[in-house]
Amino acid sequence: MSKRNLLGVTNSTGDFLGVASPYTIKLKLNMKKLFEVDIPLAWDDDIPDGLKDSWISLIAEALLADNLIFPRSTRPKHVVGGPMIVGFGDGAFAAFAAA
Repeated sequence: MSKRNLLGVTNSTGDFLGVASPYTIKLKLNMKKLFEVDIPLAWDDDIPDGLKDSWISLIAEALLADNLIFPRSTRPKHVVGGPMIVGFGDGAFAAFAAA
């Protein structure tokens, strides 16, 4: 596992609606940790074992998760009333994320 490979994993997630952002933010936070190590890592250096464990569990989480499938309709049949938009912000400086 190197910074180059893990950047490819992090940036390979195509989530245009932001539905998977609770997961993708974990990837981005782990990527940030790779740049905060005491001894700077080159792009093809092996990452430290302590960080490797968190990457392995994160990748395993993605592989074991069910598929995210959304119907193409934005309005279900027989709906009553208008749509409601709900947003969630984490309010933390570490992530700067909203879903």
